[in-house]
Amino acid sequence: MIFDIEKEDIVVDSDRIEEVIQQIQKENPGFCQIIMKDIDEEQIRKEIYQYFFHFELHCLESCYMNSLQRHRSQQALHVLKNLFSPRHESLTHFSVLSNLKKCLDHRHTEVSLSFAYEILFLLRALKGKTGLEQKEENSPIATRPEWGRLDELSQEVKTWMKRYPSGLDYQVIKQRKQNQEMIKSMFGITDKEWKDWNWQCQHVIRDLKELESFTKLTEKEKESILLANEHQIPFGITPYYLSLLDLSDSSIKYDHAIRNHAFPPLHYIQRLIEMKKRQNTEPLNNPKQTPEEISIRRGYPMIAIFRPIPTHTQYCLYGERNWEMNDALGKKKPVQMDKIDRAVRWFEKHTEVTEVLIAGDILIFDDDIIEEILSRLADISHIQRIRVSTRIPVILPNRITDSLVHLLSSYQISGRREISLMTHFEHAYEVTLEAMEVVQKLRKAGVHVYNQSIYTIDNSRRFEMSALRKQLRLIGVDPYYSFNAKKDTPEERVPIARMIQEQNEESRLAPGIDREDEAVFNIPGIGKNYLRASQEHELIMILADGSRIYEFYPSDAHLFRQKTFLYRDVPIYTFLKELEKRGERIKDYRSIWYYY
Repeated sequence: MIFDIEKEDIVVDSDRIEEVIQQIQKENPGFCQIIMKDIDEEQIRKEIYQYFFHFELHCLESCYMNSLQRHRSQQALHVLKNLFSPRHESLTHFSVLSNLKKCLDHRHTEVSLSFAYEILFLLRALKGKTGLEQKEENSPIATRPEWGRLDELSQEVKTWMKRYPSGLDYQVIKQRKQNQEMIKSMFGITDKEWKDWNWQCQHVIRDLKELESFTKLTEKEKESILLANEHQIPFGITPYYLSLLDLSDSSIKYDHAIRNHAFPPLHYIQRLIEMKKRQNTEPLNNPKQTPEEISIRRGYPMIAIFRPIPTHTQYCLYGERNWEMNDALGKKKPVQMDKIDRAVRWFEKHTEVTEVLIAGDILIFDDDIIEEILSRLADISHIQRIRVSTRIPVILPNRITDSLVHLLSSYQISGRREISLMTHFEHAYEVTLEAMEVVQKLRKAGVHVYNQSIYTIDNSRRFEMSALRKQLRLIGVDPYYSFNAKKDTPEERVPIARMIQEQNEESRLAPGIDREDEAVFNIPGIGKNYLRASQEHELIMILADGSRIYEFYPSDAHLFRQKTFLYRDVPIYTFLKELEKRGERIKDYRSIWYYY
C-alpha cells in the first residue's frame, strides 16, 4: 500500500510544529474552534463544510478581494474540501481531521512539520494571505514604466541562469579540453583515436580502480559502483562523458547532474538489486495486445514502442524495467533477428499503428544492424514516423558519423515518412560543442532531434530547466517533454508542485520557442497527464509525513474504461530542505506551496 507511513518517515520537530500550530490558531481562530469542539467527528465535519460554504459565498460576493487572491482562495478551498472528504479518508486510510485535532490539542507526535506547513499555507491561501501579490501592489516597481519592469525581469532571469554554466561557455570548453588531454595521455592515444566512437566503446570505464585514477569519488559512489558490478547491473562511462566531469574539482560544484547520471545513486542500485532478486516479470502491457516475447509496448492508438535489444547506453532514472538490462554501452550481445521478424509481422498486422518509437538505444550498434532494423520497419507501408530514443548525442556524440547521418536521412521521405531522434539531455552542463556539431549535421540532413528531460533533484533549482531548454534550442534540439522521475526513486523525485511552479513562473519568462516542452506525469496504464491541465489531476489528501496524495484522471476516459490513479508525492518540505543543503534559499521557492 503506497499510503503506509513508516515511523522514520515522520520527522517530528515539536518546537517548530508548535510554532506553526500557533500560527494556524492565530490566523484562523474560527476554523480551529470548530475542529476542537467536543462533539462527534461527523458533526465537526458538517460544521467545517458549512464554514467553507460561507467562505465561498464571501469570496463570490466580495468586491474588495484582489483577483489573484480570490483565485488562490478558491483553489485552496477546493483542496481543503477534499482533505475532509470521507471518500478520500477511505481511499488513503488517513484523516486530516483527527490528526489536525491532535495537533491543536498539542498532541503532534504523529505528524511531521511538513504536514503542519501544508495546513498553514492552505489556510493562508484560503484567506488570501499568501503575500505573493505584495510586491506587485506595494513595491515602487509597480509605478515604473512597463518596459522598465520587463528589463528588470530579463536581467533577473539572466542572473539566475548564469548560475548554471553550459558546455558552450568558454571557460568550460577550456577546462574540458584539458580533461581530454589528460585522459588521452593516460590511455596513450592520439586525437584520432579519441574521436573514434569504436575506441570509446572499447574503453568504456566500468572498474572502480580505473575510475578513481581519473576523478575523486564519494564513498556512496564507490559502494554504488561496486554493487552494480557485483550484481551485473549496467554501469559504464565513456572516456568522452568522463571528460565532462569537473575532474580537478573535488567540490563537485557544477557537474552534480552529470555525476548523478554517470554514477548511479546508491539507493537506486540497492532497489534494482531487490528487483532482480524478486525476478519481477510483470508484463509491460496487456499480453494479448503486445506479447512480451516481441518486446512491443502499446499504450496509444497509433504509436507503439519497440525494444529490439535489452541494453542501454547508461542506466536511466526513468527507464522501464531497468533490472532486465544486460549491459551499458555494450555490443557483445547479438541482436536477435527472430525477435525483429516477429515484431515486423506484428506491425504489418496492426495497420492502425502509424508510428514506432525504438527504445533501448540501437545507435550503440554498427550501421548494418541499425539499417536492418530501420529498413524492415520502413518497408511497412502504414508506418509514417520512426523515432529512435537515444542518449548517444549526450554521452558519445562522435557515434553520429557522416555515414550514420546519411543512413538515418535515407529513410526520411517528405510527405511520406519522418525519421527523428528522441534524445535525453538533462542539464545545460551536458550541452557541448561536440553535441552541437552532430545535431547540426542531423538537422541539415532533415533528421529532427527532440529532447525529453526528467525533473530530478539535480536539475530542479530555479531556472535550471529553463537554462537547459535555452541551450538546447541554440544547438538545434527541440524541447519536447519534461517528465517526473519514477516513483521508485524517491530521493531523486521533485514534487508535482515544483514542476508546475517551474512551468508557470520560470519557463514562461523565456521566449516561446525556448519553452516549447510540456511538464507531464506518466501514469502507469494510462499514459501522459499534462500537469498544467488541472482538470486531469486533483490533490485529495495530505498524509502525516507531508506527502500529497493526487488522484489522476485519464483525459481519454470517454474513450476507454479506465480507473483513476492515486499517487503519493514527495513532501514539499523534504524537497525544500534538500535544496537548502545544496545552498538554495527556501524563500526563493515560497510560492511552491500554492500549486496543487
